Amino acid sequence: RVFTDRNIIKREIMMLSNTSWNDIRMQLQIDDEVVRHQYGFVVKKSVSKKIKLTEHLASGLSEQANPLFNVEMEVPADNYYEFNESGILVEEVISNEEEALDDAIICASLIHENNAVSNSPNTMWEIIDGKLKRTFIQ
Repeated sequence: RVFTDRNIIKREIMMLSNTSWNDIRMQLQIDDEVVRHQYGFVVKKSVSKKIKLTEHLASGLSEQANPLFNVEMEVPADNYYEFNESGILVEEVISNEEEALDDAIICASLIHENNAVSNSPNTMWEIIDGKLKRTFIQ
């Protein structure tokens, strides 16, 4: 609600969504979370996609601009559903593939510009078997 009030995320028109608590409940996986609060509950469905940015970019912006564009990355794309105490959908935040790709480009660019990829134990990222892996957290 705070994000919506501050216009950080956009409120979608819920009457157009046919998502129900029963639909979500039947799809729950081990990584999903259900958090109860005083007005109902929120469901976080964990989703991630593995992508290579070169498969989504124009050829001029590919590997020549950033070699990380040609490695496999895992991109989070979690979905959130808020239900009232009666199980009626109040809010839904669905990941947008275009925004996820834009965010992945920004992250890959920052990682590359900061020389944060190597097999040194002091860098945060390493390329292992063609995949970008986080290896160190400060």
